[in-house]
Amino acid sequence: MMEVRPQRIAAFATQALAGRHKQPVRLLATFARHVYLLVGEGDIGTMLILSPPSECMTPYTFMLASWPPVMEEHGPMWCDGQTLQLGERSIGLQGATTWPSFVGKTHVSWQNIQTYALLLQDVKKLAHQSDYLAAVADNPTRLDMPGWDGSQLALGLIRQDRDRIFAGASACVGLGRGLTPAGDDFLCGVMLAAHQVLPMSAIVCESIVDAAKGKTTTLSYAFLVSAAQGHVSEDWRSLLLNDMPDQKQDARLGLLGAVIQHGYSSGADSLAGFVWALHVLGHGADAI
Repeated sequence: MMEVRPQRIAAFATQALAGRHKQPVRLLATFARHVYLLVGEGDIGTMLILSPPSECMTPYTFMLASWPPVMEEHGPMWCDGQTLQLGERSIGLQGATTWPSFVGKTHVSWQNIQTYALLLQDVKKLAHQSDYLAAVADNPTRLDMPGWDGSQLALGLIRQDRDRIFAGASACVGLGRGLTPAGDDFLCGVMLAAHQVLPMSAIVCESIVDAAKGKTTTLSYAFLVSAAQGHVSEDWRSLLLNDMPDQKQDARLGLLGAVIQHGYSSGADSLAGFVWALHVLGHGADAI
């Protein structure tokens, strides 16, 4: 049996596995530089992402120095909170460096007029494949999103109305193709904006996650859950913690460009939700 030690483990993954009894592990998807796993089942299940050091950290990442991992779907696959067993390969969870995936309300004032103006200006310069980001960059006040009506979600955000947020998110969740549909990525961005702007973001985040239950992919739902709790990828963390007005445009575009490189359009779709929600929350009733 081969034992492997991860170099880094995201804090959210560590928290999700803490105190777990032995539970089965299921292979969700395999790519050249990422392996997606599900530990446990149902509401208590949590996703894990195995990746090499060349890849960006996510809230669910186990970074392995030895790559690729040997996956044996027919061998024993389980996790007990201390060991991740994948066939003959045993990955110990103790002693690895914890990467801080949580970003609370940062010192950056994202509702500051100058900050938002720079953000919108820079977004217009990005090359991407997102219909949502194209729509928001063209007109951040718009409520007629590609494929759905954003008026209920906008009104819910402004009034902090659970029912309207739930209804608005329900119209968006699961829209699009792929492991993380574009509508879900947009909602992740909305929740990240809520964390930065609102004194209490629980109403927004809980309502969106409730709306997504059973209506999207396992992988996408996992990212919605982590965003709802303020845990982000390495590139989103870098963006959120940087003072945009203090950066030169090339540096700002570099931060934004790193965010939108994720997936075919996932990063750009989440950035669209972030920019749109900042406008809605910043302008209140004037936004609708």
